[in-house]
Amino acid sequence: MRARFCALALLAFTTPAAAQDLPAASAQRIIDEANAEGVFEVVEDEHVTVRHPASGLQCTFFLGDNSSGRLHLYENAQRGDDVSCEMRAPGETTSLYATRYPQGTSLREQLDGAEAAIRQRFRDARPHPPGLTVTVDGQPQHEERHFFVTLDGQRHLTTVSIAIVGEWVIKLRYTATAPDEEMVRQRELMAGVLMSATLMEIEKGRAPPAGEAPL
Repeated sequence: MRARFCALALLAFTTPAAAQDLPAASAQRIIDEANAEGVFEVVEDEHVTVRHPASGLQCTFFLGDNSSGRLHLYENAQRGDDVSCEMRAPGETTSLYATRYPQGTSLREQLDGAEAAIRQRFRDARPHPPGLTVTVDGQPQHEERHFFVTLDGQRHLTTVSIAIVGEWVIKLRYTATAPDEEMVRQRELMAGVLMSATLMEIEKGRAPPAGEAPL
């Protein structure tokens, strides 16, 4: 089954009203805690949102009593060339990565590496062919893989979705409880919507190549 969503539907899915009163100061605090000044910047909107200008990756944090968010800058690369944001809420964890590889890479190489990491962390990982995917016309190609894993004694669906946008590898890792088939479908949908919304924001913020007029 393939689902298509317009940009408005994607935004509605990813911007709950409960987050609308959170101040930009919270976004700055997240940047400060990660020592990420100059790598991430605050987005001045009604949400707790930060942007990685080099790649266009944008992260919105919906913070609450049982939710948290943080940024990572990885030391294996030049500062700002390998970053991620992580959002945790009850029953689910979402991580978005932006990485620039000087030597280049491919979707297959990235997917195989992500699968190896999942199998190393979860020894009982079982591939799950998704019954539902989300596509949006005009977005960069992305590929995904889904697995059932056991975490804290419960079945979870863990997914990886990867796209290459310009020089950047954009990766989504989404892991959430999936005790029954209805919840599996909801988790598949959420993973697809999150990846499509991420790519939409990146495309909105990218500067056009030299000599090309902006859209």
